[in-house]
Amino acid sequence: MKRNKKIKEKNKKYSEFDIKVFELIKKIPKGKITTYKEITKKLNTKNYRRIGLSCKKSPGIKKGIPCHRVVNSKGYLHGYNKGLKQKNELLKKEGIKTKKVKIKNNKNISEKTNYKIDYKIIDFEKKLWCFDGF
Repeated sequence: MKRNKKIKEKNKKYSEFDIKVFELIKKIPKGKITTYKEITKKLNTKNYRRIGLSCKKSPGIKKGIPCHRVVNSKGYLHGYNKGLKQKNELLKKEGIKTKKVKIKNNKNISEKTNYKIDYKIIDFEKKLWCFDGF
């Protein structure tokens, strides 16, 4: 509980929910990843987007909150405040291999850019960290 209090005192912009998300993310070991879905299960919510918003507000890896270790439930890196390339590089340094993939982008009207680039975790199931043990 003392760690929660320290985070809250340092920056009042974090909600209690954000702090719970940060505390869970801190538990993900180096070389492992988890999903937004796993975090929502542990927090007993179904609001995946809220997890992403908390990650976006995170003070980052320099403050001990490795949000780059959170991916979508299909193994795609999906999003990161500093860009997918940076997230991929951080994961690569931790021994997590990815492959670059093109994904059809239905949101974009232009025919020239009807896809987006993402990265997919290789051996996703082997790298997946679940919070059941806590």
